[in-house]
Amino acid sequence: MHFSFAQRIQWQTFRLTEENDFFNVTHRILDRYYTQGMRFEFQYQVSKRKFLEKLVVPASSVATNIYSFSATQQIYTPKETDSYNFVGDRPYAGALYFSEMLESFDSLKQLRLTTRLDAGMIGPAALAKQTQLLFHKIIQNDLAVGWDTQLRNDIYLNYSIKAEQAFTKREWLLQMEAKIEFNFGTVLFSATPGLNIGLGTWHQKQQKFYWQIFFRPEGRLVFYNALLQGGIFNQANADDYYSQYFIKEINHLIYSHSTGFRVGYNRWQLLYRQVSLAPEFPGQLHHYYSTIMLTFPLNNKAAKN
Repeated sequence: MHFSFAQRIQWQTFRLTEENDFFNVTHRILDRYYTQGMRFEFQYQVSKRKFLEKLVVPASSVATNIYSFSATQQIYTPKETDSYNFVGDRPYAGALYFSEMLESFDSLKQLRLTTRLDAGMIGPAALAKQTQLLFHKIIQNDLAVGWDTQLRNDIYLNYSIKAEQAFTKREWLLQMEAKIEFNFGTVLFSATPGLNIGLGTWHQKQQKFYWQIFFRPEGRLVFYNALLQGGIFNQANADDYYSQYFIKEINHLIYSHSTGFRVGYNRWQLLYRQVSLAPEFPGQLHHYYSTIMLTFPLNNKAAKN
């Protein structure tokens, strides 16, 4: 029996995510380093896995699986954007990529496994310059002058695996999880252990209104970061003038933490978090940015993660 697309796919939710230091309660409007990120994401379930769904890995044969397809743009700049005096600082860079992701939860093992495949481009093809210039015109902010030095076009191909093991029952008011995440590909090669500590009723499914406040510390071991170091093909073909904007030495051990809250009513959800990130290379300042995520149901039976 052949399944039509409509029969195979059951749409769950639409998520809109915006990341920007503009939303910080503290350290506001820094406009440096990771300065802007936006993601459009559609979550769905399937009756039969096809090619894209087979690229990501379920936690077990009995796990609840929520797939998603998303488009993401990220924008990076040096600390100072009003002059060309930023050699040795973070280079101008943009990334635009599409992702297939699976969030898979095994309730017996209390294990959540998230796998994701990203494919896209870094460089002018990511349209980061155009996006930032448009946004700065709208808010009447000064325009960055160094985008002609941005990292050139290069391939964005990365795979990530994140496992989160609960120490407490999901129905409890206090939830604690240990996590480990691995990234490997042309953009990022890293390993990240951490903790998820939450207080609230987020996983109590009988509640119409549910909430959680959380603290998530982690330590990232980074072996390679193309958005700092230039990219595989860029490094191979760069001349001396262009390569001066690459970061030659990165910090391999980076601490970060995020604090925030999330609230939901039925299947409508809002998440807010502030991220504190230690320097990624010598000479960089501590960085702060915030995330706002809105989740909208696409049907009345959408699963709550």
